[in-house]
Amino acid sequence: LLQLATTEVVYQVRLDEMPYQLEIDSLRDLLASERPVKIINDAKRPIRFLEEHGIRVGRCFDPKVIAAILSGGTARTDSPLVTLPALVERYLGAGLELVTDESPVGRSGGTPAEAAAREVAVLVPLRAAMVDDVLESGLLRVAKLEMDCLAPLARMEHAGLPFDYERWEALVRLIEESTERAAEALRGEIAGLGLSPPAKLKSGNDLLAILNAAGIPATSTQQEHLKSFAQSPVVARLLEFKRFSGYADTVGRNFLRAVHPVTGRLHGEFLQMGAGTGRIQSRNPPIQNIPKAPDFRECIRTRPSRVLVVADCSQMELRILAELSGDEGMRDAFRSGADLHRTMAAKMYGIAPETVTTEQRSAAKTINFGLSYGMGAPGLASKLEIDVAAAERMIPAFFRAVPAVERYLETCA
Repeated sequence: LLQLATTEVVYQVRLDEMPYQLEIDSLRDLLASERPVKIINDAKRPIRFLEEHGIRVGRCFDPKVIAAILSGGTARTDSPLVTLPALVERYLGAGLELVTDESPVGRSGGTPAEAAAREVAVLVPLRAAMVDDVLESGLLRVAKLEMDCLAPLARMEHAGLPFDYERWEALVRLIEESTERAAEALRGEIAGLGLSPPAKLKSGNDLLAILNAAGIPATSTQQEHLKSFAQSPVVARLLEFKRFSGYADTVGRNFLRAVHPVTGRLHGEFLQMGAGTGRIQSRNPPIQNIPKAPDFRECIRTRPSRVLVVADCSQMELRILAELSGDEGMRDAFRSGADLHRTMAAKMYGIAPETVTTEQRSAAKTINFGLSYGMGAPGLASKLEIDVAAAERMIPAFFRAVPAVERYLETCA
């Protein structure tokens, strides 16, 4: 069922009952045109459906995505705050079921077709109200950019990722075996301390109690926190167990179950502004969770006649930070094409860029991103696997290298 609403009338079209190719062609032309703008709530799914049937969709407006933009990061595109009833209530002042008296489809209630027609009819006045909000907020360019991403994301989902099922399955079996061995080693280490292993090795409270009973002053069983105590054999075993069980939980057999039975590919769902920072996330399966380890990455492989191209918007957040803060050192590095992380490492350590080691560059990269997002000394120490005192000395060194960034971040606090 395809529903089309104008300011005067709602059309409901049964695609499987359209008898003439001419009518289908007319519909295709309408949807593919830049004007009028197509207002489609939660647009990516309908766009994908239409494109799978050879119908490209032109310029769109998605109320859900626009609402996420206007929220300033407080609502993601899968948030209850951006559902159609919530947006109607906010912008038009009435529950969705009440938007009927002045609508072109009659009164509240009626048949399911009439209820569906009311839902699509409300999109026209909703867009008008939301456009005013976008213009008032000065977010027109941002909104246009996000709308331009709708169709490419739908095509990405449709295309999917090439996937080596057999290789991944063998890797999963190896992970499961390694997880079991690590579990047995951890139980043995706990028993060797004269303590009883917990029934469930993933129980954070039970494990924390055991660590404290063994004299380890841990306050969390999070991996980053436990790294500070990795010299303890029981903590080392626990970290090993967490690493393998984490692989099993996040990228194990769930990926095998997600392989499409016809295409043999992974057709993950991409959530536009799925993270609070505005980044895209994926689910079913979570493709971005595939570890960087070559064993995993090599399972994403093409046919022999194809080439897989990897592209990256390098250091995007830092480029934005350089622009917003006006820091000339960062901006000069980007303008000249220099390696920013190497440049920052040289400034922080007071050495020439060509003498920066791989470890120093890696530390600078962690600091560049971490401090830009408000990471403190404890978090930095955990990431770099150094003591907190050393991390506290590195933070002023970073801000001395980029003073305008420090001033800008202080205004954002």
